[in-house]
Amino acid sequence: MQNFDLNLYKIFCCVAKNGNISKAAEELFVSRQAVSYSIKQLESALGGQLFFRTPKGVVLTPEAEGLYQQISESFELITLGERIFRENHELLHGTIHIGCNPELFEKCLYKYVEKFYRKYPHIKINIISKPIGDLLEMFKQHKLDMIIRKKFTESVTYPNLSIKMFDTVQNCFFCNPNFRKLAEKKSVSLEELAKLPLLLLNKESNEREFVEKYFKHKNLELKTIMEFTYHEPLILLVKLGYGIGYTLKETIEKELQNQELFEISVKEIPMDLEIGALYNEKYLSCVAKQFIEMLGEVLD
Repeated sequence: MQNFDLNLYKIFCCVAKNGNISKAAEELFVSRQAVSYSIKQLESALGGQLFFRTPKGVVLTPEAEGLYQQISESFELITLGERIFRENHELLHGTIHIGCNPELFEKCLYKYVEKFYRKYPHIKINIISKPIGDLLEMFKQHKLDMIIRKKFTESVTYPNLSIKMFDTVQNCFFCNPNFRKLAEKKSVSLEELAKLPLLLLNKESNEREFVEKYFKHKNLELKTIMEFTYHEPLILLVKLGYGIGYTLKETIEKELQNQELFEISVKEIPMDLEIGALYNEKYLSCVAKQFIEMLGEVLD
């Protein structure tokens, strides 16, 4: 294939579509002479005539008809791609992929999703709920724009990544009436907690790692009778009296109020946690950037 300006093909397709050099010049915002010169350049490069002149304009030669059929669809796709690019940039089109567990979506993220959708109704928002290990793998493969998660450490430990804090939540240890005496205590020590049947998330979760860190600091072994990927089954089994659970306090607010469940005070572990969006600035689309900018704004 000879190396010459692809724009010549674009002009060729425009002339073929309109059947008129003047109309093509108007559509392309160039002079008629510029269009004619470009066609001559392409004919010279290809070594043959592209158009026959007629009283009403121009028509394709048989050879050029075959050429046009082959390349016109490609230029239509290019034009479509340019339009989609502009619409993405202007937030008229696009998709955001967000990794977020159900609890954080319900308690923190949904209100921002609702506001964003009201402002940009043509943007598609995909919320993906999976174990954090799977979400991080998807993120590495650029299948997610961001991950919404709790911040369990004092400093961000994700090299080359950014995190924007936009909300706070409170975790808590909790139990059913079988363990109510624990809930009546001013504070339960980690030594006492270590002797109780504990239901926690599995070791792949930051939440589990966070709790375990404080046990290790006291030289205590954290033993669980059951481990989970999500909080829902954990909460259900605590309700049934299997042991002590640890979860987002707002998730069980109703049960705490009607005394179906009781909060256990454990002052040796911080319970207030920040919520943030983890993302890579280098790979953010215009749509995702706008969504992150909205996080933390005062909601209507």
